Amino acid sequence: MKITKKITDKYLDHIRSIHCLIAGCSNMDTDPDHLQQRGMGGIGKGGTSTGTIIDFYTVPLCRIHHSERHNSGLKKFEQDHNINLWREVASLVTRYLLK
Repeated sequence: MKITKKITDKYLDHIRSIHCLIAGCSNMDTDPDHLQQRGMGGIGKGGTSTGTIIDFYTVPLCRIHHSERHNSGLKKFEQDHNINLWREVASLVTRYLLK
């Protein structure tokens, strides 16, 4: 299957429909946080979608935790919140594909 912007847009909408992954935070207003960098400021002005495999390397985080993750870095953020975000990516993609 060829990955297209239409496919990744649908997946990112799915990610936005999930509450923040951080324990104790049930915020439903989430952003897809790309764990693999998309480039400074994202790609173009077309929103969060890159139309590439990178869009599947995302987790739902509220704006507060999204900003915290970018400011503290992945390793420290994972330690502070006792979470493995790459494991969460695998789980999210698997559940999405199996539904």
